[in-house]
Amino acid sequence: MGKLQTLSLHLQDDWETLAYIAREPNLNPDVPRQEERLDWASLARQADQAAQIRADNNPFGFENYFWNLNGDKLLDQKSSRSDAWFLKYVDVATG
Repeated sequence: MGKLQTLSLHLQDDWETLAYIAREPNLNPDVPRQEERLDWASLARQADQAAQIRADNNPFGFENYFWNLNGDKLLDQKSSRSDAWFLKYVDVATG
């Protein structure tokens, strides 16, 4: 089912692209390419800053909207399972 959904989305994307090209007859097909090196360290810092802004209402790093919806439920689960329980289910999941 997932593969069929992915195929459907690809076809929809292709159709939308063709429809856009048909609506824009003055598109220039010669797009100038500008090679540029990426500053990965700077991009990582920017991503970290953006993530911190979106997750500034809880100490766990969940995005604010998710924490607003689920924070109470998550806090209620605190210490509800032991380390042994966790390790057991990790073992079951990997075995």
